[in-house]
Amino acid sequence: AAFFGFIRKIKLSPHELIFFFILVFIEFFQSVYFQNFKASTLIGIILRLILGYIIIKIVKTKFLNIFINIIYFTCFITVPIFLIILLTPSIDFFLSLADYFKTPSFFDNAIDDRIYPNIIFYTFNKYFIYENIRNSGPFCEPGMYAVYLNLALLFNIMINKKMFSRKNIFLIVTIITTISTAGYLALFFILISNAMKFNKIKYYFIFIIMVSFSYYLFESLPFLKEKIETNIEDRNETTSSRFGSFMADLVLIKENPVIGYGRNVYDVIGVVEYDIKTRHRNNGVSKIIVYYGIIFVIYYFYLFYRTFGKIVTYYESDYKPFFCLLIVLILGFSQIIFQFPFFLSFPFLEYVYKKNRIINNLN
Repeated sequence: AAFFGFIRKIKLSPHELIFFFILVFIEFFQSVYFQNFKASTLIGIILRLILGYIIIKIVKTKFLNIFINIIYFTCFITVPIFLIILLTPSIDFFLSLADYFKTPSFFDNAIDDRIYPNIIFYTFNKYFIYENIRNSGPFCEPGMYAVYLNLALLFNIMINKKMFSRKNIFLIVTIITTISTAGYLALFFILISNAMKFNKIKYYFIFIIMVSFSYYLFESLPFLKEKIETNIEDRNETTSSRFGSFMADLVLIKENPVIGYGRNVYDVIGVVEYDIKTRHRNNGVSKIIVYYGIIFVIYYFYLFYRTFGKIVTYYESDYKPFFCLLIVLILGFSQIIFQFPFFLSFPFLEYVYKKNRIINNLN
């Protein structure tokens, strides 16, 4: 009843739903063209878009602040747990707690091995708690957590115009605990962009320190230099790397660059059963092109650019919309993120951040 009450209060604007109709039409057209219509797939994208649109229409310009606070809240839980796991040999206590949060009622049996024990705000992926200790937070793996942490940091700097506030420092510390290559790269760009806002003396001083420290980390930490070099070297051998996934996706993109294959791509190319060697992909940028084709993806990212432009103007931020889009692309290059509700809802945000914040408050 409460849900329908909210719906009745929301004023539907046809021009705000253009993205919605285009994406739904593309998915429907693909299913007809490739003759692999699945109602669940079409209903799934419709529900994701509706959910994002409704949430944004309800919370409006509070959306980013709510997002930042949610991610910030997770830091208080995940960092202590990460440190405990790092410093103690046993995590039996946490795993016993995780038993209370059983496997979800609805899941794909083909990939149920990817559903990990969790206590809601922390996921116990055995690889990242035994072999390679990293902070996954409430997500399936650390790299995904780093995506949302970096976005929360970026948005919080845009809103409050402070780099080293208490909240931002905690977000940075949590990003460090993810030990994510793309997460570190995005963090580096965010920090450098803020250093450029200082006067010349401070800028050169901070720039030299940051570049020197970053170079030291790149050379000394195996998950940075060695991982990137290995990813590049193995790009033609395996899809487990970002570059390998990109190369595998590029083959499909060349074969069908305009309309893509849809999200049932493996039905189209004849790989139905889940097999990590043939179906595994972890490059979000190339995968979304495989899904929807180059033309739609250009339009999709253009909407991101427009939305960032509205947010930057609203908060009178020094950031450039293109820089914000670049951060998203860096993060998306390493994670399959662009089909998630948060990112699908992002194009709708431009319609709530219409004016400068001060002018908007006066009205």
